[in-house]
Amino acid sequence: LMCDCASLDSSSSAAKCCPPPASPSVVASEASGAAGSVSGSLTVVKAPIRSRISAKQVPSEILENAELNMWMTALPTNYNFEIHKTIWRIKQADAKCVALQFPEGLLLFAVPISDVVTKFTGARTVILGDVTY
Repeated sequence: LMCDCASLDSSSSAAKCCPPPASPSVVASEASGAAGSVSGSLTVVKAPIRSRISAKQVPSEILENAELNMWMTALPTNYNFEIHKTIWRIKQADAKCVALQFPEGLLLFAVPISDVVTKFTGARTVILGDVTY
């Protein structure tokens, strides 16, 4: 049974009237359907999901690192390898070993990228010889 806490005056305690939900992810509420009002249905409220990391969230100390930016000059400018984002993700995950896999045409850039990853994260890198398609 559900009560209507909104109809209680401010001096009444809603805590005495309504028990807490059985679990924090399920909240009791009223839902109105197209044909009329349905009372007592449950609405599932999901826990907040940690947002995915985007390039906008890369810290400025990585984006503005002069030494990292100098190392990146060895890479071609017509490709976006997302080195800053990669460095940030590896540091955030505290990864100790990272596997690098490239398409066949970009495999020649694997060693410089491996050097950058190793230098700025401290992670050991492994270059996979099988190419992606």
